[in-house]
Amino acid sequence: MRQQDIRGGMIMNKFSASISRIFQGGARSFARYPASLAGALVIAVAASVLIHLDTTGPDKLLHSLQLGFLAGALLCLAFTVLVTTRTTKLWPFITANLAGLLIGGGIFLWLYLQPGDIRAIDAARITAVSAIAFWLFLLAISRDPSRSDFNQAAFMVLKSAMIAMIYALVIFLGLTFITFTIRSLLYKELSEKVYQYLGVWCLYGWYALFLGYFPAFQHDRPDAQLETAQKQPRFIAILFTYVLIPLMTIMALVLLLWAGRVLFAGVWPAFEDWAAIFSVYTLFGIFLMLMVSHDANAPARWFRRLFPYTALIFLAFEAYALVKQIQGSGLETSSYFVAVLWLYALICAVLFLFLKIPRYRLTAWLAILMTLLVVLPFTGYYELPVRAQASRLQAVLQKNGMFGGGHITAASGDISDADEYAITSATEFLLQSENYKPAAWFSDTIDSMTDFKTVYGF
Repeated sequence: MRQQDIRGGMIMNKFSASISRIFQGGARSFARYPASLAGALVIAVAASVLIHLDTTGPDKLLHSLQLGFLAGALLCLAFTVLVTTRTTKLWPFITANLAGLLIGGGIFLWLYLQPGDIRAIDAARITAVSAIAFWLFLLAISRDPSRSDFNQAAFMVLKSAMIAMIYALVIFLGLTFITFTIRSLLYKELSEKVYQYLGVWCLYGWYALFLGYFPAFQHDRPDAQLETAQKQPRFIAILFTYVLIPLMTIMALVLLLWAGRVLFAGVWPAFEDWAAIFSVYTLFGIFLMLMVSHDANAPARWFRRLFPYTALIFLAFEAYALVKQIQGSGLETSSYFVAVLWLYALICAVLFLFLKIPRYRLTAWLAILMTLLVVLPFTGYYELPVRAQASRLQAVLQKNGMFGGGHITAASGDISDADEYAITSATEFLLQSENYKPAAWFSDTIDSMTDFKTVYGF
């Protein structure tokens, strides 16, 4: 009985110590990443004010604050780790934190001082900057492959996020029940907004716990927490190797059967269906390749060898269907994003075939490049499809003698159903474009679909 009590006490001590380390890490995160948490604090305060105001329309000041300091907080995180992994001096640490906050403040002022509401493309570009900052953080913590390569760093981030989410969710549920009890028994006039406030501040607590789980990342000091943070627990390794890999294998077999059916019967599913299926399969496969890169078990080794080949096979089918879609409907926003994901998956599959595991970090650099591609002028999602649809419309109009002298003219005779469809779909797409105006010959001629018959004559 005495031995059982001792064993039970040891288990409880380990459990208590584990919980204590999580919350101590959350407290340490304010010293290690002060500017990043300050930026997150601005976002949480702005969200709380929005809840209090309960406005139905957009609040430019508060939304500008949130977008600006979202980018600022993540840039602070990336800059801080980049500095910490190279030096222990104080002034570079302070400079890195101030730089991120200044950039976040600059973005806020730029957004707020622009006339009108925040444009969707500006919000997309700031979100892209935030995503790039997060990728840079991942690259920074995996700078030294002898300590932690990119694949281990990616798992460490996932593990930190999940552990912090569990604690934040338990805290949120507990506080929610306490609030419900107070509202039911003691103070019935308590506003329901309290639940929203709790959600916002529990998310802030999640971010602090998330950062607190990471080791110090100091370049000249070994940290025992690093090995613990990047180590896969046994149940996670089993989940990846003996659950997810078999499921991906079954999915690959299903897709191979579908590919055979397409080859023999020539029956293609709807564009949106196969685009979603292939995108999920390839992107999740890339994620799983990173997660099992150091697993020596047979299923993991088998998956690492075969996934690049199966991905290339399915990407070949996707390329054919994508070309058919673009030929039939032109380059639209949906097909643009499918094409970007296809290109990313294709290059990743080739990298997996020819590169060693430590070089998988190139997938992060590729993600940064693709993110920039999507929001830059000319190649961005808001401009390239508009240019493509305008060129498509102009070609069809010229073919039917409906375009000359830089102006659209009404049809003088019958035109084919295919050309009518092309003109109608291209016109609808161009009229819905908000972030990039089509050529003057289009925008000066037609303002809405109500003018369609007058302009085109059918």
